[in-house]
Amino acid sequence: TKLTMHVTTNLATDRSVSSSTPCEMFANRKLCPLDQIILLKGCCMEIMSLRAAVRYDPESETLTLNGEMAVTRGQLKNGGLGVVSDAIFDLGMSLSSFNLDDTEVALLQAVLLMSSDRPGLVCVERIEKCQEGFLLAFEHYINYRKHHVAHFWPKLLMKVTDLRMIGACHASRFLHMKVECPTELFPPLGPLHPCRTTGCHFIPLPSSSHTCLFFFSSLLILEWQKINWPPS
Repeated sequence: TKLTMHVTTNLATDRSVSSSTPCEMFANRKLCPLDQIILLKGCCMEIMSLRAAVRYDPESETLTLNGEMAVTRGQLKNGGLGVVSDAIFDLGMSLSSFNLDDTEVALLQAVLLMSSDRPGLVCVERIEKCQEGFLLAFEHYINYRKHHVAHFWPKLLMKVTDLRMIGACHASRFLHMKVECPTELFPPLGPLHPCRTTGCHFIPLPSSSHTCLFFFSSLLILEWQKINWPPS
């Protein structure tokens, strides 16, 4: 049977920079549209991986995607993510002892978003100051919570490097797919088509070889929509 993934019209809307929640942060910091696009594209996979990793369950050794679907390491790897899935699971295992709350996760997301070393940025100094502000607030909040983990702050900052590596590895994998299948556009990056029956938008699934990869990536796209950013 032909399987289709239904996604509400909000998915198409949320793909535009102007409707993304982080842009409220951008507007307050007067960042140009080009910088906004570069920052959003650069941190997308990193933040989605973080959101999945913090919901790692040590007992069942699973990650919860989209808030409801628990997947094992093998399932995610067989879905086509390869070594990226291992990196996300390893991150989840290491973060499980950190006991991060929602505020800490949100601040970590903000630090990832405001990365001034993304290629092509214009207002580099302004973005650096933004990230420094979030790092300072993050450190103060960490000290306020008083985690019972030795060298907690530097260990947590190392996770930023891990997430950046996951993002780079994921980008490399997409480039590899582009070389292997130059005439095919990966479904989540393609256009949405309206369903005549429901009025919702859907993305037609590709051949069976890409079905699992599409499914997990679609869940990550939906997860991106639900990211909660800290107030300015």
